[in-house]
Amino acid sequence: MRGYIITIISLFFLTSFGKDAFFTFLAVVLLSWLACILTWKLRETHRKLSFLAGILGIIGIFIIFILRKTGTGLHTIGLSYYFLMLAGLIIKVIRDGSKPVIDPVKFVGCAAFFPLLIEGPICDLTELSERLFDSREVGFKEAFFPAVARFTFGLFKKLVIADRLAGVTIALTGSFDFASPAFYLGVFLYSIRLIADFTGGIDMAISLALLCGVRVPENFAFPLFAASLADYWKRWHITLSDWAKTNIFYPLSVALSNSTAFEKISTKTAVRLSVYVSAIMTWVFTGLWHGISIWYLLWGLSNAAILLFSYEMRGKVAKFRESHAFTKTKAYFFFQCIRTFILTGALRIFDLLAYRNGSTLQTSATITHKEMFVIFLAVSFALLVSFISKKKGKRGTSFYALIEEKKPAVRLAAILVLLGVTIIFGAYGTGFEISGFIYGKVAV
Repeated sequence: MRGYIITIISLFFLTSFGKDAFFTFLAVVLLSWLACILTWKLRETHRKLSFLAGILGIIGIFIIFILRKTGTGLHTIGLSYYFLMLAGLIIKVIRDGSKPVIDPVKFVGCAAFFPLLIEGPICDLTELSERLFDSREVGFKEAFFPAVARFTFGLFKKLVIADRLAGVTIALTGSFDFASPAFYLGVFLYSIRLIADFTGGIDMAISLALLCGVRVPENFAFPLFAASLADYWKRWHITLSDWAKTNIFYPLSVALSNSTAFEKISTKTAVRLSVYVSAIMTWVFTGLWHGISIWYLLWGLSNAAILLFSYEMRGKVAKFRESHAFTKTKAYFFFQCIRTFILTGALRIFDLLAYRNGSTLQTSATITHKEMFVIFLAVSFALLVSFISKKKGKRGTSFYALIEEKKPAVRLAAILVLLGVTIIFGAYGTGFEISGFIYGKVAV
């Protein structure tokens, strides 16, 4: 019963984005459900038809995805994330013959699950169905304090840090004057804004899911502690990275390694070529998934180039680390983290180039000393929470890690204080417009 009630709430929430979004969403989901059912039912008796049904289903939702990304009118909320979730399920049925969610109501309910409706995280729909309809992983009483604390902290990062930085980052980066120090300051602040915006949104999504009795995958694992770009992509947007590796990189690299096209070359060269081709195709897809733009394509290719260069240099890097003791110090690790932050910030210039006309927020480059002080304290607090969470062995940054051992009254007081700080210092009201989430990409 719980799952069906949540389904009704989710669909009602979806209607708030308009009729076009609602019916387009249902069309995409039902098309995916039909493709899954046909692929699964025909697998044992008509393998070719089964494969064709799955492929046509993926092509169908991919066409709608393209139409949405190119702005031709067929829009639906969060389609980028649901495209991957639904396409991933079809691929799973094709590859493994896994039984999909048969009940169309449950299928729609999982796809419309409102905590994940804006920006994920990307889930396995079959697993989500089991957690939502068949069992309750965590009771409301058990989930209350961790979920409310995490939601409040996510709201704090979104309103106090991300939205407060929105206007000034747009103004500083809007001219794309690469000779101006102000532009690079804007890129730095945009990186902080993006981290606060995306992690804050995911915090709120995961906490709402937890209140519904459902645990969903973590999407971040301390990305600021990434020592390299490869390490960064194990920590940032984890569900996207896992999806791309599972459904594109690994299948493609295995297929290429076993291809007759590589028979005349050495095994070592064949493996290297398969890795190169698979990595490039994976990052081309990942770039275009973010948006149909030459800038996102270049962003994907740049990631691929850096990661492949690191792949080629891994032996020399290992020898360097063995020969120099300082590479094992905390200072060197800190240097690696700073280097990775700068590198990912530089790559986000492509994001800015693609997104420069996509915001309606204030565009004043002025920021008062008071606002600078508020941002500094807010970012420092967020970093402190991250350090403590990591030290305590948490899966990700958690404000609850600071208060979980306290008495209920103290925990509640701490949450209320953080909420009060968010209300007082959050960027909303006069001079600000609702920005949504950067990676929500809502178009209705």
